[in-house]
Amino acid sequence: MKYNKKHLVRYFAKEANIRVEDAENITKYFLKAFMKLLRDMKVGDVLEIRWFGVFKTKLYKGRVNVRNPATGEPAVMPARRILSFKPAEIIKKEYKKI
Repeated sequence: MKYNKKHLVRYFAKEANIRVEDAENITKYFLKAFMKLLRDMKVGDVLEIRWFGVFKTKLYKGRVNVRNPATGEPAVMPARRILSFKPAEIIKKEYKKI
């Protein structure tokens, strides 16, 4: 089964015993703030959410000797910031139980 934000909102509303509309607003503002925080992170910054995981920003070094797979033309991959995620141990343990 594929889950999406709608499933998360309904589950959150049921668990918190609140209206779906309220859960939707809370989820919307949480995700908006979360995305802004991730966007503002600099290389080397870490965001740790206990019992969930750790987000880290890293610098992906660019490469020069690459080729475009469609055309075979030489290309340059510029350096860029990437986001990595490491789940918390509790999530790993719960996931293995299933």
